[in-house]
Amino acid sequence: MDLRELYRSYKRETQRELPSANSPVKVGGIYFGTFKRKPFWFLVVYDDGELCEAMKCSDWTCFHSSYNLLVDIGPLQLLIEPANSFWFTREEVSHFKLVHKLEDAVVQELMDYREGAPLKTLVKGLTPIFEKDVKHKFDRDEFNMIRDYHLRVLAYDWK
Repeated sequence: MDLRELYRSYKRETQRELPSANSPVKVGGIYFGTFKRKPFWFLVVYDDGELCEAMKCSDWTCFHSSYNLLVDIGPLQLLIEPANSFWFTREEVSHFKLVHKLEDAVVQELMDYREGAPLKTLVKGLTPIFEKDVKHKFDRDEFNMIRDYHLRVLAYDWK
């Protein structure tokens, strides 16, 4: 199956809605549920007590690129999209199911990487040049899911 066919499968899968959960908020927690009526993965990287910064994740690792990181969570591999960060309230996070908790050192490495530090243990994806157009469509679709929450922090009243 080529990436174009996998992309069509991704588009079909993101049409079904999943039940919501009631989970505690944990920095390093990987959450799964339904957002905008689509399956949705994310990693909480910061919690100020009211707002949580999260990074979009995906189980569609075939679309990884050189700016995505790959992590194994048990039998499943996810890609983390550091450029697709967004802000949820603690209440919004609690509607998703906590499925895994990354070690604090892994979360710190991810945050350091975002600030320009080299990776120590995390693995970056790669971008085959001939498949770039399909991967860009995937990246655009992933960002469009969180676009309204991406700059939400600018309107937040930091006490």
